[in-house]
Amino acid sequence: ILLAADANSDNGISALDYVKVKNHIMKTSPISDKDILLAADANSDNNISALDYVRIKNIILSKQK
Repeated sequence: ILLAADANSDNGISALDYVKVKNHIMKTSPISDKDILLAADANSDNNISALDYVRIKNIILSKQK
């Protein structure tokens, strides 16, 4: 089972997930693995977008408090 927003399958949400989603959105390094795509869809709307990117950023920032 992958965590929502865990785009690198390390069982945690980190800056690497943030970068991976950004690269996917910018089409510089698209995510092709279906499980990773599912995990990268942080808001569960069946689309990887800036909304997922922002949600992952907010999760990371809330962990730093």
